[in-house]
Amino acid sequence: MMTRNIAALLLAMCAMHTAYAQLPANAMATIPTADNTIYDTVDVVAKPQFEMNRFLANSINYPDVARENDIQGRVIVRFVVNVDSTITDIEIMRSPHELLSAEVLRVVHNMPVWEPAKLNGRPVRSRFYLPVVFKLEGGRKKKHSKQKDTGEEGVWE
Repeated sequence: MMTRNIAALLLAMCAMHTAYAQLPANAMATIPTADNTIYDTVDVVAKPQFEMNRFLANSINYPDVARENDIQGRVIVRFVVNVDSTITDIEIMRSPHELLSAEVLRVVHNMPVWEPAKLNGRPVRSRFYLPVVFKLEGGRKKKHSKQKDTGEEGVWE
């Protein structure tokens, strides 16, 4: 009985080795695992394989209409970093305006690959939140309103 189990195990290992041998060397990491769970808590968080601030600064185009209408603020985008380093499931969680949301979605869709998160020493799918701040020169969003006592227009944050 024990010999039969060992023979079955060896046969399975040979079959797996033969199947993997048909793939290019770098394809081993992209073979999907049975675990498609998206983890929020991991041992090692996913990280970009590029300079994030530089990428955002070079990629984001402040929408003209948003600039003209003094629309600014923080967009929070959530996405999944997959085991094969790709980005999927991109969602805007919070945004001051749809123009800014659309620009962040465009940039994240074009983002280079990431190093996947690790849990118990193995790469796993993980969720990542990225805040993107749109700020116009002067640093304040101006809102004009009448002041109670003087009747003059004021600048409010």
